[in-house]
Amino acid sequence: MEAWKKKSLVDKIVEKEILNENNKPQKPNINKPYKRFVQEPLLKKSYDYSALANTYLQLEGFQNNPDNAVKIIATLNGFEYTKPRQVTEIKKVTTASNGNVTTSDVTYYSIEFTYRHTMSVKAVGPDGREIFNLTPQELNTYTVYKSNGTTTSQTINEQQLVTTFEEKILQENLKLLGSVVNDKIGYKRELRSTVLEYPIDKKVNYSDMLQAYNEALSGLMSIAVDEESAKTKINKAIDLWNAALKESNLTDKKARIDKDITLSIYFNLLECYFATRNLTEADKVFSAIGGIQITNKDRKTKEAYETVYVDLRKRMAVNR
Repeated sequence: MEAWKKKSLVDKIVEKEILNENNKPQKPNINKPYKRFVQEPLLKKSYDYSALANTYLQLEGFQNNPDNAVKIIATLNGFEYTKPRQVTEIKKVTTASNGNVTTSDVTYYSIEFTYRHTMSVKAVGPDGREIFNLTPQELNTYTVYKSNGTTTSQTINEQQLVTTFEEKILQENLKLLGSVVNDKIGYKRELRSTVLEYPIDKKVNYSDMLQAYNEALSGLMSIAVDEESAKTKINKAIDLWNAALKESNLTDKKARIDKDITLSIYFNLLECYFATRNLTEADKVFSAIGGIQITNKDRKTKEAYETVYVDLRKRMAVNR
């Protein structure tokens, strides 16, 4: 107290303020740390768009010339889908046991969701003018996926479902865009089945017919890839067949080039003239066949070729 009394009023006020309970340092209350759950981010799948374009957006019937190119621009708006969910369906199931038939309600579980990937495509000419710009309406419609039903509850693997069907619809829709482009401004290649024939007889030498067959087959299979080389092979086969026709004898069944083989050669020639767009020589073959009495089977074959040639004439006339 003696020390306290000796203090000045200012010292007493300061000391009293420092010793105040409210000014004492407080121990902070730190909460115990805990692991928080962070939602895994949903990352959109990325693609090599240049590779996709080279695969699906080929303008058939033209060479790829960057200096004078038609630009094909596809816009992908992204994969959309509804959250997969489990749906139930009650079905009547009939069972038989020991001669007794019972019908009961059975619950079937399946996974269901809808998805789509809208796209548009446009073509721009070398001069910068827009040729067309389309958004196929069929790409706006949602596709419904529903798994096979089971009598037990199913586990939903959303990531696997989304990945699988995103890849599937991407490929399907890009194929559609490629078809749209070629329908509009391209020359789409169409597969066509045909038949080439050659005779086989152990007693007769038909090596020239076999050689012609092999040359024609090789040329027809490669004409879409290497037209120049393919035509050389096809023309070689044509020469061999025309040389054989000089021996043709329609009335002698024992002739090396009898009526059946003659017709077979004519049909082979029509196929090769079609591939090489030789309408003049094809007309000569049709005239030759017209002078022969043929079976119904051969008549149908001839009519099929006539249909093909009518279409070829129309297309060649348009593109002159």
